[in-house]
Amino acid sequence: MKRLLSLIIAFFISQILFSQTAGTMTFTATTVNYTAEHSPKHILAIWIADNSGNWVKTRKFMSSNPSYRQFLTNFKNATSNSYNATDAITGSTISNHNTGVNNPQNVSWNGKNNSGTLLADGTYRVYIEFTSANATGKVYYCSFVKGAAAIDTTYANQTYFNSIHLTWTPDLSETQEIDSEKEISVFPNPAEGEVNLTNASGSDIEIYDVMGKVIFEKHIIFEKELLNLKHLTPGKYYIKINKDNKAAVKSLILI
Repeated sequence: MKRLLSLIIAFFISQILFSQTAGTMTFTATTVNYTAEHSPKHILAIWIADNSGNWVKTRKFMSSNPSYRQFLTNFKNATSNSYNATDAITGSTISNHNTGVNNPQNVSWNGKNNSGTLLADGTYRVYIEFTSANATGKVYYCSFVKGAAAIDTTYANQTYFNSIHLTWTPDLSETQEIDSEKEISVFPNPAEGEVNLTNASGSDIEIYDVMGKVIFEKHIIFEKELLNLKHLTPGKYYIKINKDNKAAVKSLILI
């Protein structure tokens, strides 16, 4: 019995860990000047990391002089001294912190790593670091959850970073194929409140509205299942089917 329970728990954990939701993250922050030998000039880096701080992808790197980039100490360490800026915004030293061309700092991320692979859903970090000295400067990071739920968050101002804002907009129309010999069918579509599923046994169903909010969840036991969605307002939804460590997303119209 204990072994069976462990297997069931492991199954549900695997569904969470291996979901891969496409989407777009945007991050904005305003840097604040501090007294240093090169102020207000500064070099800067913004990058994505996993929840343990491991580098995933650089989004901005403003330092064209190899002699000074070493003082972006956190970025240097995160990239193992490579300063990897593939597909990132790049440029030279920033002249000041004035609002306009130089501030705020804006970047985006598509949820993929440096190899172009869509990453598993979960908690990620956005790091921003700048320095105006021949020494380690200022660094900040915020965390967010990459997943099927939309995010729009403003973070508290920091001493050297203000107006920190992050959004995550999931793209639930991009499908990750389920490894299965049988296609999971969703019908009728459009539907009048009741939807049939076939070949869906052992899967977990999540239904999202167009804003990415989860509004319905169910674990499917049988090969054929009838979902009663009459409580939902007519309109467009997305049904996400998690099975065998993979996920598929299908659009659903209720009338």
